[in-house]
Amino acid sequence: MKIHAALLLIFLSASPLVAPAELGARMLRPEDEAKIASERNYADRLYEIGKSEEAKAIYLKIAPYFTNDFMFNKRLAHCFFVSPKKEMADAAHYYALAYALWTALAARVGPPVAAAGHSLGEYTALAAAGSLEFGDGLRLVAARGRAMAAAADATASGMAALIGGDDDAAEALAAARRAAGGQLWVANRNAPGQVVVAGGLDDLEWAGEHARDHGIRRVVPLNVAGAFHSPLMAGAAGSLRAAVEVTVWRPTQFAVWANATARPHAGDIGEVLLAQLTSPVRFAEILQGMAASGVGVFVHVGPGDVTAGLARKSVEGTEALVVSSLDDIGPVAERLGAVA
Repeated sequence: MKIHAALLLIFLSASPLVAPAELGARMLRPEDEAKIASERNYADRLYEIGKSEEAKAIYLKIAPYFTNDFMFNKRLAHCFFVSPKKEMADAAHYYALAYALWTALAARVGPPVAAAGHSLGEYTALAAAGSLEFGDGLRLVAARGRAMAAAADATASGMAALIGGDDDAAEALAAARRAAGGQLWVANRNAPGQVVVAGGLDDLEWAGEHARDHGIRRVVPLNVAGAFHSPLMAGAAGSLRAAVEVTVWRPTQFAVWANATARPHAGDIGEVLLAQLTSPVRFAEILQGMAASGVGVFVHVGPGDVTAGLARKSVEGTEALVVSSLDDIGPVAERLGAVA
């Protein structure tokens, strides 16, 4: 049975979280066996503190992808078993944990009618929908992180949140700066009143000085390394293309809404993901489009609860549930059963 709910997968902080260079290859070589055994022993010790057999099974399913980096694997295991709500420091952690939580939730409630993910979360949503294999997604996440980091290093740039302005005001501010020869774009439309711009550091400073001219109360710089989801990431899109083109893509088993188009993926999924790097994240439009299509409940899956908050702000009166740890799955499954 499909749950008449939308699955939202992890909000990624805007920093270009980079996975280890070799992450994502199936590295089950003989010399890795000792590492695998050590990692499984570590999982066993965590399991002994009271977590479920289900948790260990999911962890061991994804553990072989990390055998070249024991400390990375150890951090993943710790986040998964011990403190999954603690913010993690690597994009691959986000991807793997959200996918594992989705696997556990889907075993209880079945597939949703639709899914979306903010930024990196779009990759997890596509993996959950069967559009690509978990390991292929992991390789793409690693390649994406490296490409974004390189593009960020090429230009002194960043992002800033606009306080007290709507989408039109944000677009007008950015257009005014570009008309004067600057580089400033709307990068995230997260929810009504939650807009983020990206550009050069001088452009962000200019935005702070001229925000009130456009009815925006304040501009708050974000602690990020680059102007993500803007044309300044064109180099990242070029670098990521090779990895995208060798990925095997399949039709999604349920609708996955794309950041760049605010519509369900159809056709060339890889090209839309490349466009995501240089296009604004249209998350508020996605949420409102899902609601208009009949979705009545949203479920955030992954660390934190940010996309649940965005859903509540973007769709008046909606219900938004949170699965950020295995402990959340039972109550959420019961609630979904009650509203089905």
